[in-house]
Amino acid sequence: MMLNARHHQLALILAVVLAEAAHLSWEHVHGGIRAHHLLNNADWPAVSNAWGLLLLPLLTWFAVADSQRRGLPWRVAFAGAAGAAVAGLTVVALFLTHQHDMAGYLLLAIVVVGCVVPLYRPQYLLGFVLAMTWTFGAVLPTLVALCVAAISAVASAFVRLLRTHR
Repeated sequence: MMLNARHHQLALILAVVLAEAAHLSWEHVHGGIRAHHLLNNADWPAVSNAWGLLLLPLLTWFAVADSQRRGLPWRVAFAGAAGAAVAGLTVVALFLTHQHDMAGYLLLAIVVVGCVVPLYRPQYLLGFVLAMTWTFGAVLPTLVALCVAAISAVASAFVRLLRTHR
């Protein structure tokens, strides 16, 4: 059984690598691999989308390994990643339609939800980042997701602490 799970993990990682390689190849042919400035500010450093070839397989490996370690059924892990992907795609759609305020409000709502739902789990991180990679590259969504995950983890730890001190 472990060999089968390992094959699924490697197949998923390979699929992510191939998808990101296709994405970067498309960018290369259409004017070059893009880079994004931190906080969309040209005075700040730009981060190349090429980092996705390293970051996305690592996030995928981490998400699959964590799900296997916790004995999470693949359907549950997939549902969590899909839900986070819907949130990420919604942020992208709002951003691309120049509704930046609404995108900001949605990100704030995601942070608030993270205080109740354990959004620090890797499958949520992976779904959110994968959904936003085509538009923003992998690094910037990962930084946003890590901030949300940190807030979610602190909130969850605080709730656990309150429960033990009743």
